[in-house]
Amino acid sequence: MAVVNLYNKLSPFQRVIIALLLGIVGGIVVGEPAGNLEIIGNVYIRLLQMTVLPYVLVSIVGGLGRLDSRMAASIGLKAVQVILIVWFAVMLTLLLIPIAYPHWEMAGFLSISLVTEAVEFNFIDLYIPANVFSSLANTVVPAVVLFSLLMGVAVISVKDKDTLLTLTTNIGDALMGGTSFVAKLIPLGFLPSLFRWPEPCN
Repeated sequence: MAVVNLYNKLSPFQRVIIALLLGIVGGIVVGEPAGNLEIIGNVYIRLLQMTVLPYVLVSIVGGLGRLDSRMAASIGLKAVQVILIVWFAVMLTLLLIPIAYPHWEMAGFLSISLVTEAVEFNFIDLYIPANVFSSLANTVVPAVVLFSLLMGVAVISVKDKDTLLTLTTNIGDALMGGTSFVAKLIPLGFLPSLFRWPEPCN
């Protein structure tokens, strides 16, 4: 009981630091068998991920749905300008980075990249979801965001949208409540991940 009271008095930062120290000490003292606790850390990570995409979906749809056509057009124009500026900055950086480094003469060695088959990048599957539920299940973030944007823009012109907007707000609040509860378990999810015994290098 005293341990529980002491734990409740600690701040979240203090709990994480204590979990960090206990994880390191546990990994050193217990050794390789402590790696079996990794499943607890994996469960915690999945609990955090479980609410992220649904929250993104309802928050974008609800946020855009509350706008009127004029405000949505103004925000959309500014968003496009920001995206173009960012793209230009990234492209300019990619062009200038090679100039900043000297030219290296590389010797020819056998590379594993020459043996393994390159993974084909499918732009359509990444950004255009044929099934948004499949994208949600497989954590395809760009596809879910694009679907949410289209739905949010479509909701703007819907006449009786108050019920839908209230529903998205309530679902978003519920998802945030679940995320907040899981976030309180950060030390318990952080501790097993540090228990993993490092594998020897071959």
